Amino acid sequence: MWLLALVALPKFLYHFLIYKKYHTSFLKRAGLNFSFPKLKKPVIWIHAVSLGETKAIVPLASQLKLAFPNYSLIISSITETGHEEAKKSISCADYHLYLPFDFSFLTKRVVSHFSPSLVLLSESDFWFNFLRHAKKAGAKIALVNGKLSSKSAKRFQQISFFSKELFDLFDLFCLQNQEYYQRFEELSIDCQRLSITGNLKFDCKQEHLLIKELEQWRKKLCLDGFILTIGSTHPLEEELFIPILQKLWKVWPNLKVLLIPRHLQRAQEVAKLFSAQSIHCLSYKSFDKQQTEKKKKAQVILLDIMGLLPIAYQLADLCIVGGSYTSKVGGHNILEPCEYGKPVIFGPYMHSQKELVTLVTQSEGGWQIEISKLYNKIVELLKNTPKRLQAGQKGKEMRQNLSGSTEKTIALLKPLLKK
Repeated sequence: MWLLALVALPKFLYHFLIYKKYHTSFLKRAGLNFSFPKLKKPVIWIHAVSLGETKAIVPLASQLKLAFPNYSLIISSITETGHEEAKKSISCADYHLYLPFDFSFLTKRVVSHFSPSLVLLSESDFWFNFLRHAKKAGAKIALVNGKLSSKSAKRFQQISFFSKELFDLFDLFCLQNQEYYQRFEELSIDCQRLSITGNLKFDCKQEHLLIKELEQWRKKLCLDGFILTIGSTHPLEEELFIPILQKLWKVWPNLKVLLIPRHLQRAQEVAKLFSAQSIHCLSYKSFDKQQTEKKKKAQVILLDIMGLLPIAYQLADLCIVGGSYTSKVGGHNILEPCEYGKPVIFGPYMHSQKELVTLVTQSEGGWQIEISKLYNKIVELLKNTPKRLQAGQKGKEMRQNLSGSTEKTIALLKPLLKK
């Protein structure tokens, strides 16, 4: 861990100074600002790394609180966006905290304070010292909404002496699908501890705006004509989209683009990128301060405040989900636009979300499109309103039929809490 910390230090300092990351979380994760309440009830502890994992566990956390009223619920996060989302969406929790860096002396201190009865890890975030001390404290440990990439599975196989010790700490693995089940099985994990419960993200229901509220947003943002929402973009993706957007504006000069970077600390960097190409770009933070003419002239509205992505999807005629045009990410949740009946486009790099690709493409609610064909596809859909609306409706119907993972997961967790 100390060696890893030294290797990671230059990158950490770069993000700390340039992108202003970790300013809130660092001291708390480093154990320099520990101040925890004493909870009177036994503890269920859920750990979700960042924003996506936190959103996925919202229904599970809420149902656990109802199913086990005699337990306190705490939620830990690593990223600041995940922590803020947890406080907002899982307000029923008794406490929210940042998980300390996985040094033994830090995790032991926190685990000893709370002495959890049950520890749940979301998706694929395995912290050995944290889990080791939780197990020593008497906790049952389960993976929920579990997943394991092919690359990670190969790495764990290469260090089987470590992975065996790590995964032996788990009492239960609740996995998203058969593909992940097979990967865990290949790590010589006892099948009796493996179960397929489905994807918790399918149980997440977003708040839908009323027609009146949507009209208020359109008026506020000076939106008229077609609206293209591009969500969860990563570095280099905006550069790929710019020439396509410039061609689109030649055909549809009133086309408005609502763009939301995955990491909002990149907003200023993205704004400069558009300005360098003489594209009129306004940030949402400064929008109200601008004159009406400048607002109307804006081609790109950069939504740089947390919580606006669902609103942007609802306002859109067509959505593009980022993280799928860069091989470094592997895609994001393409079901979010489907929730609101909006057709969705995504790129070729969806290796982290294969199941979602199958669901969306088979339902005909969206399309996986190479960057070279993206312009033609957008033009086709903007011209063909019936096709666009039909795709949105099919995606919405598919999304409404997905549910049940939360109930399956809780049913498997109940025996772990029996005395």
